[in-house]
Amino acid sequence: MQQRIFKYLLDQGEQVINMPCGSTILSVDEQNDEIVLYAMVNPDVNPVSAGRRILVVGTGWEFSLNVEKFIGTVKLEYGALMFHVFDGGEI
Repeated sequence: MQQRIFKYLLDQGEQVINMPCGSTILSVDEQNDEIVLYAMVNPDVNPVSAGRRILVVGTGWEFSLNVEKFIGTVKLEYGALMFHVFDGGEI
């Protein structure tokens, strides 16, 4: 089974990312002042899952999404903005 690392750009707030079923989220980071999520995927898996709920919140923000796992924290603007990324699970 071939595996690849895919990169997904994230926005602030709640969103759904489409990725192949069985993908493993590895980490989040900053790239070119954007929040990116890295996942290990099998690109040959078909069909693509219905999606994975991801939540990106700033420090001090309120949120209500039931999250399954903390993925990581990302610094933007040289640490002036801190965002925390959570996995809400497959939908």
